[in-house]
Parts: sequence; structure tokens; C-alpha cells
Amino acid sequence: ERKLMSGGQGAVWLAKRRGFQGERVAIKVSQQFEAREVENLVAITQLSHPNLVKFVDFVEQQSALVMEYIEGISLRDHLKKDAGGSQQLGWIEVKTIMRGILSGLACLHTMDRAMSHRDVKPDNVMIANTARGDRDSDNIVLIDFGLSKRADAGQTITKSETFTGVSTVFQS
Repeated sequence: ERKLMSGGQGAVWLAKRRGFQGERVAIKVSQQFEAREVENLVAITQLSHPNLVKFVDFVEQQSALVMEYIEGISLRDHLKKDAGGSQQLGWIEVKTIMRGILSGLACLHTMDRAMSHRDVKPDNVMIANTARGDRDSDNIVLIDFGLSKRADAGQTITKSETFTGVSTVFQS
């Protein structure tokens, strides 16, 4: 249908899935997926969690990743919209957003071989227009797993690091 976005790792297109009553999907077309990315994508397609984008298919020959289309707004655009007004996000909204992000990350971190997203930022968090589960936070969806990394067997991915980039929008 149309190009949704493009970046350093390729472009994402909106399309209709054949044979699925015109279900809308997002297709990421890349120059080439690295072996690490292919392994991660295969693992992610087996996950089902309301706070993680659902991966439908991976076509290695065409370097195309088919995933559900999240109709909504990125957290980045949501923060810009609120920053343009006179008020900051309320505490309940911040809790809802953070609960969704952390729930999705917890799912990744508790896989058989834990996975680290490694690119959590407002651009990679979508706020879906429609409910995806029973909780308010279920419409918060992590996307873009291009930098993700799986732990080797028996390895932990947890390490002590400094967290940077906290936005003043989240201060109460």
C-alpha cells in the first residue's frame, strides 16, 4: 500500500496479506539480514505476548520480515504531541507505558535463551489504537528487534550499566 518508514537497515512497507481477508501487515525489507538476526527472528516468531510485535513470516531469500501492523502512534510522537501542550504525562499514563514495556522485556529475558532488545527508545514503542489484551498496558508494543541479541547457552545477559536518556517528560 505505502512506505511507512525507512532507515539505515531498510524500509518498512504497509501491505495486505493474501488469503487472510486483507489483513494489514508491515513488511521490513532489508539489504540483507545477518545470521544473528535470522536466528533471532526465528526465535521471536515463536513468541506470543501482547507487548511484543507479532512476527508472521520471514522470507530469507528476499530479506523480508512480515509482522503485524500496529495501528497507532509511536511513543516518540505521543511525547512530542504532549510536549507541545502545557501538560506533561500523568503518573498513571507513565505507569501504564512502563508496565507494557517492562512486561514485553520480561518475556524476552525469560526465553530459553534470553534475548536483549538493545534498542528500547520512544521510536521503538508503539501505542496501539485497539486493545490487545485485558490490561490497559497491553496496547503498549515493543517493535524493531534489529539490534536484539540472544544469550549463548548458559550465558546471562544481565550486567550493571548506567542508564542514560531519561526524559524530563517522565518526571513527576
